Amino acid sequence: MRSLTVAELLVLTQTNITPDASEGFDIAKAAYERAETPIEKSTAARQAGFRAEQAGETPQVVLDWFENSRTPLSSDEPQIQRELIATELLTGRAMSLRLERMGSKVVELATSADEAFQRGETILQQQHTKGRSWDRFGTMLARHRATHEAMNGKASFGATTAIHGLWRALRAEKEGTSEKHITFVVKQLGMNAAASVLAVSKPLARNSKISSVRHQLALKLLG
Repeated sequence: MRSLTVAELLVLTQTNITPDASEGFDIAKAAYERAETPIEKSTAARQAGFRAEQAGETPQVVLDWFENSRTPLSSDEPQIQRELIATELLTGRAMSLRLERMGSKVVELATSADEAFQRGETILQQQHTKGRSWDRFGTMLARHRATHEAMNGKASFGATTAIHGLWRALRAEKEGTSEKHITFVVKQLGMNAAASVLAVSKPLARNSKISSVRHQLALKLLG
């Protein structure tokens, strides 16, 4: 890993590039140690937080890494605040994933997810200009928040959030993440549609078969 740049290491931290969570966690930690700019430092830390969650680390370890991600982002500059959206969406996603893997609702974890998603949404709304394209991180935030609400909160709010996510996907900025625009849009449309299915099917979750299908879909969306 020493021969790789920080940017190359950050690419390797992604779940679709490095499926093994423990390996991804180690790469993220290495990227964090070598990062020089606030955005590099923050990105590496939030990736470490999420890969730590996937690797089964304790909630405190996970949350500590997300706090490390917030620390370098002290400026009010739009680009810095944009990175905070990404940190908050991954924090909420990680806590939601833990809840789903545990198979039971823990109030503290659910609250942590709720608060993280809301912080990210608040920043997004402050930065968004009516009539303009939606930030890609904000588009992803909607889909994960919708999934969380469908499984751990209010189904109606989950459905509404998923609808917002569908709109944001259609109006997503063409830049902001590494994915090609059409690939990003199609992926987000599909994910938000799936989240809406989770929300609509919540009243049927008492049926064990439906509950199992919802659980597996939620794991896929969050993981």
